[in-house]
Amino acid sequence: MVDLKKAKEVLGKKFIILMGNVSTAIMRYGTAQQVEEEAKRCIRAAAEGGKFMLSTACDIAPGTPSANIKALINAGSKYGTYP
Repeated sequence: MVDLKKAKEVLGKKFIILMGNVSTAIMRYGTAQQVEEEAKRCIRAAAEGGKFMLSTACDIAPGTPSANIKALINAGSKYGTYP
């Protein structure tokens, strides 16, 4: 897992967009509430100043509950808007 806040500081203006970093283990084995909390953590760490796209840390594993995928999408809509 990459520390999104640190990555953003190190990369500065040298990148176009930073993407990630919702745990794939939480996506696959966690609850929808855990997915939402993980998404909020990522948003808080990297969204300031823009250039951040909320996503999983890697692919979405087969068998990931659809409720968790929906929770990630909903969390992005709910918490992912910023000036």
